[in-house]
Amino acid sequence: MSHARRALAALVFITAVAGHAAQANADAMADQKKVFEKMGMKFDKKPNKCTVFTQSDAERALHGPVAYVPNDVDPTICAWGLVRDSSLGVTVSRETPPLYPPHEGSYGVSHVRHVTGVGKDAYTYYANAGSGGIYTADVLTAKGVTSVTLPEKAGNAATALAIAKSVMNR
Repeated sequence: MSHARRALAALVFITAVAGHAAQANADAMADQKKVFEKMGMKFDKKPNKCTVFTQSDAERALHGPVAYVPNDVDPTICAWGLVRDSSLGVTVSRETPPLYPPHEGSYGVSHVRHVTGVGKDAYTYYANAGSGGIYTADVLTAKGVTSVTLPEKAGNAATALAIAKSVMNR
């Protein structure tokens, strides 16, 4: 998947979830389910495709309960949204194409950093999403490219890289 398509998939997730944020109450999962259903998204607490980045991984990374967010652009992406603040989430994907560096200025990309000592090759970068930006870390291993994307409200490039490092060899 190209950097542009991956950024689009992450932006669809972030924009959709952020645009329909709900206040969580005593039954936060029920509230989150209602938000997703109003957006026309299927709610699935136990996705079967997210073996690279599980629900417990997402809960550790986001410091709270999460709900799986289906992604219509690319259903192989593991997307999780924080239950108490649905504008915060993280997406993780495993791709097979070769890693290539993103370019400053393309698709609003900036802060490109080549990272050494992580996998065979790695990059982190920021993409301006208009209503907020996203940080991405791409790490190449023998298993493919592990890509982690999260909105700036959920962390930064270092956070994305830490998540990618924790799951890159799964």
